[in-house]
Amino acid sequence: MSRIFSKAKHSGFTLVEVIVVLVVLAILLAILVPSMVGWIAKAKEKQVQVELRTVALAIQSAQAETYGEMGYAVQTSSSLSEPFTYSSRSGFTPSKWDARFLTHFKEYLNDDTLFSRIPSIYAYPDGSFYFSYKVSGKTYYYAKPADGDVTVTTY
Repeated sequence: MSRIFSKAKHSGFTLVEVIVVLVVLAILLAILVPSMVGWIAKAKEKQVQVELRTVALAIQSAQAETYGEMGYAVQTSSSLSEPFTYSSRSGFTPSKWDARFLTHFKEYLNDDTLFSRIPSIYAYPDGSFYFSYKVSGKTYYYAKPADGDVTVTTY
C-alpha cells in the first residue's frame, strides 16, 4: 500500500514551465520579426539602387562606344538630334545605330535578368539618357540630364 501513495520521481518539465518558455519565445519573435522585415525592405531597395547604377553605367559606356563608331564624341555631337532608343514593346524596329547601341549595351550590362527588367531606353547625343526599370511591381524612371543631377522616380 505504501507503494501506491508514494511520490514518484519524475524528470521533465511541468506544463506551466513549457507555457512560460513558449510565451517568452512568442514575445521575442513579436519584437524581432517587424525589425527583420524592415531590414529586408531596406536591403531590397539598396539592391535596386545598385542595379540602377549598373544599368546607367552600361548605358553611358554603350553611348560612348556607339558614338565613337559613328565618328562623334558624346556631348559634342550637336548635329545629331535623334536618341538611341530601345523598347521591349512589340512592333519596335530599331535603326542600324539603335541596334549597335543595344549590342554594346548588352555587352556592358552582361546580365539578362537586369535587361529583362528594362522596358525602354532613350540615350541622347548630349550624353543625357532616360530609362525605365521594373522590379517587384514597381517602375523606376531614371533620368540623367546632360548637365544636371540624376533623378529616380518611382511609380
